[in-house]
Amino acid sequence: MALLDTQLLKEQWANTRCDKRMGTCVTDAPPLTWYIGYDDEMLECLMLLCHERYRIFQSTQYVKCQLFPPRTQEGLWQYNFSLLDQNYTDVFLDMCADIINYAATGTDEAVAFRLLEKRFGQWSSLFRQGRDDLLSKEQQRGLFGELLFLREQLKAQSVDEVDQIKAWRGPDGNVHDFIYAEKWCEIKTVMQGRGTVVITSLEQLDTTSYGELIVYALTQAPTETHGALTLNQLVDEIKALLQVNGEAVNLFIDKLLQLGYMRREEYSVDAWLASKRLAYAVREDFPGLTNVPEAVVKAKYELSLEALTAWRLSEEIEHEA
Repeated sequence: MALLDTQLLKEQWANTRCDKRMGTCVTDAPPLTWYIGYDDEMLECLMLLCHERYRIFQSTQYVKCQLFPPRTQEGLWQYNFSLLDQNYTDVFLDMCADIINYAATGTDEAVAFRLLEKRFGQWSSLFRQGRDDLLSKEQQRGLFGELLFLREQLKAQSVDEVDQIKAWRGPDGNVHDFIYAEKWCEIKTVMQGRGTVVITSLEQLDTTSYGELIVYALTQAPTETHGALTLNQLVDEIKALLQVNGEAVNLFIDKLLQLGYMRREEYSVDAWLASKRLAYAVREDFPGLTNVPEAVVKAKYELSLEALTAWRLSEEIEHEA
């Protein structure tokens, strides 16, 4: 099955008659059959039909989950996912498209349902956090920098798309943002004009193996500025680059969910322009805090970018600030 696009799903929903228990088929291709429409309370609803009865999903404050026994001779069990808060319509649409795409990779109904359980569990965790639990401004900029680097690598096509997403190890809790066979890469962002970069752990610039420190200088700019991107726009660009590779798209979304990102209007407010890209070689003589006394188990420190000239690999002007 081709990847289901959120916009196409939105258009189909708009063309579905607004009536109780009314739905239109999204896909009846195996292993799962999906419909979109409205439930008995006239809530927007994603409906799944299965031949077997599986576990019941737990509702959240924004998505109500229900299971109905077979109503027709076909003997199909119906799972409903209904939107309770219209303020989350766009997020709900993203979730619907994503869980449909993710489950579609299953080899049969039982496997597809287990995949659905995993993915819906991730979305449920984010929904339970509530609308006020946004990524902080610092977290947004950090993710923005990692996505800038990921976009570069995908455009360079030096590594298979799936392998490139797998190399993005920061969301998995690794101390390095990206890990390749020949090196690791740590991605940092600083606001334009700032002369230092913050290192948040002793392990982040480990010199026992070769790595690179990549620093993007960002300038906050109006959203209409040429070259400026919001976090949502950058996510969309990467999805577009991966669109023909369903496995890579699913893996990419999985990484975003691990980081606590889901599409929110608030992530379309701030736009950043990458005005400069600096790269440094982190080798044995790099001035990071590595050989510290055993009693020092945790540290956060700042490095002067001006003092790192001897380790600079490149300096690129992305956009004029």
